[in-house]
Amino acid sequence: MTEQQPPADDELRYEPLTFDNAPALAALFKERDVWRNFGYEAEPSSFVLRMRLRQGDMTGLLAFRPSTERYVAFVICFGMPGPDAELEYAIAVPDPVERRRGVGKLVGPYSTDYYFDNNLCKKLWAWGDVNNAAMIALAKACDLDFVGYEEKGRQMVDGHTKTVAVQMTKDRWAEKKARRAAASTAPPTSTEG
Repeated sequence: MTEQQPPADDELRYEPLTFDNAPALAALFKERDVWRNFGYEAEPSSFVLRMRLRQGDMTGLLAFRPSTERYVAFVICFGMPGPDAELEYAIAVPDPVERRRGVGKLVGPYSTDYYFDNNLCKKLWAWGDVNNAAMIALAKACDLDFVGYEEKGRQMVDGHTKTVAVQMTKDRWAEKKARRAAASTAPPTSTEG
């Protein structure tokens, strides 16, 4: 049996997390035990997630693929949003098919733009298992800055793990966007002599 791939031109739609779509987030947390990567001791219910949203210390986005009529990824940030906020940032793409399609590499830059363009924070930061190759690759693909390692690591559900810290500030993101824009409009250089 072959995996059915969505069409290549199938654009993702993004929706801010709300009280109403919290059940979709809960369903994504349950896929492949994603909740364990977030340090939860059990699957968070839509009720628990709605409470976090109501308290205002969790914000995020859901990525929806129209062709499959499924939510395929999410971004959540922990902390109170605001122009001077420093928010803990996480991206999850539970479905391996969607991961292979590079969905995280689309969701990452989109969500970074979303948080900075809407003045929701001045800094996004994250940490993860230093041995999680997918997390490291996603952080590099999203052009996040690597800012440190912890040998003693952090406590996760399964015990301590060595961790890497990444971040992006609003000013640094603006610099990187400007460089990418300039590079994309620069005339091609000739190697003919």
